[in-house]
Amino acid sequence: MRARRGSEGFERLALCALWLMALASPAMAADARTTFIADNRCQITLRLDMIHARKGEPNRYLVVADRSEPRSYIQCLLEEDDTQMLCEASSGFYSVKPGIEPPGLSWHGLAVIEAAGFSTDDSEGNFQKLLAISNPDRDFHDVAGLLLGLLYDAYGVRRGEKLEYKAPLAKSPRGHGLVCPAQLSGFRAEIGERA
Repeated sequence: MRARRGSEGFERLALCALWLMALASPAMAADARTTFIADNRCQITLRLDMIHARKGEPNRYLVVADRSEPRSYIQCLLEEDDTQMLCEASSGFYSVKPGIEPPGLSWHGLAVIEAAGFSTDDSEGNFQKLLAISNPDRDFHDVAGLLLGLLYDAYGVRRGEKLEYKAPLAKSPRGHGLVCPAQLSGFRAEIGERA
């Protein structure tokens, strides 16, 4: 009889531990998502600012991709009059040969894309959304958060994975004297190590 009680106590303790872990998991996931966005937002915002400053030039776009999974990308094209930006989330359409069904996103990924207001029709291209730009400083900050949220939630890109940026008009913010706070602290640490 006693061994049974000990066993029940252990089972209760294990269930309690699982319950506590389940409660903590959403908070930890939210913190990881918030950190991912905070760590990368500046890079996108700076590049959008640089593209915005180059009015009348061709190739006013930015692609943000997961370096380890090139089919996981988001891209935006700033229109000539700077009042709108066409953004696309990868549907897999362009990663396969014509006539072959694209791999597509999971149902969860599609739900995230749809909830963000993007089309979910992948029959002729990527998922698209047209965004209004009225205040570039605020709007580019918001767009960066949206793009990073989609990469995190729909495509599973996580902190520590290297993001790749393609933007012919904004190749490197550092080259323009622009540095994100995270880069600045890394740069200071690098200089300190050399000294």
